Amino acid sequence: MRTSLVTFGVLAALATNIVAQDEVIVDDTDPSIDYEPAGEWALISGSGAAALGTYNSTYHFTGLSGNTSDPSSSVAQATATYTFSVAASGFSWFGFQRSDAGLYTICIDCDGSNPMQATVDALNTTSTGNDPPIALYSTSLDMGIHTVVISNQFDPRHGSYGQITIDAFLLTGVSASGSGSTNLITASTTSSSSSSSSSSSASPSTSSSSSSSSSSSPKPSQNPPTPSPSSTSHTVTGSNPPSTSPSTTPNSGALASFAPASAVLAAVAAAVLAVL
Repeated sequence: MRTSLVTFGVLAALATNIVAQDEVIVDDTDPSIDYEPAGEWALISGSGAAALGTYNSTYHFTGLSGNTSDPSSSVAQATATYTFSVAASGFSWFGFQRSDAGLYTICIDCDGSNPMQATVDALNTTSTGNDPPIALYSTSLDMGIHTVVISNQFDPRHGSYGQITIDAFLLTGVSASGSGSTNLITASTTSSSSSSSSSSSASPSTSSSSSSSSSSSPKPSQNPPTPSPSSTSHTVTGSNPPSTSPSTTPNSGALASFAPASAVLAAVAAAVLAVL
């Protein structure tokens, strides 16, 4: 009986270790994110972005022409498209709330037979520009590869199209048998929400071909998002950014965090044999 209890406890610990690492963070600079029009998106990086509490010290936003009522303008047509590089059953978008216009459309698998579309309201009139990035949208999905498209909407409350912001995407329920980009980073917590929701905050967006980059963190118009340094956290609950320190070096492959499982299993086997 003692052996059975020990074995059960060890296997439970092993299962917990594997389950706790089934999340993947996709930074806004990941080349698999397509930002259009390319000239409308700006990349902010360096100490200024780090001070905002952003993941990996970077974020993307649509350019300074953002506040316009012209539907033919490039910012009105701005989109960010991302196709999962690994099978997953949940998706979250981290970005900033807006004190001005902040309506966006998010469509998942729009070209498929079962599209999912929602309006994301990122408006927060009490935002001071010092708020941290939050999960603007989260949803559970059928396990698989999905394509997400984020686009601008006209916001009648402000009479313009707002600026879209993207800090990072978070994939949850990642398949242990899948493969992914080396630019993906696995999270070390399981606190991400898997239920469908959207909050009144800004839209995240990223691009490897963004139009500008600055270590002094130039700001979007209309009091852009500027999370305070104290908001940097290592959890993904509430209003905190995805959990992984900005200084963390990306693992090799989307499922790199599963690698320790083999080592744990070997140790477990040795421990069980010793008990036997």
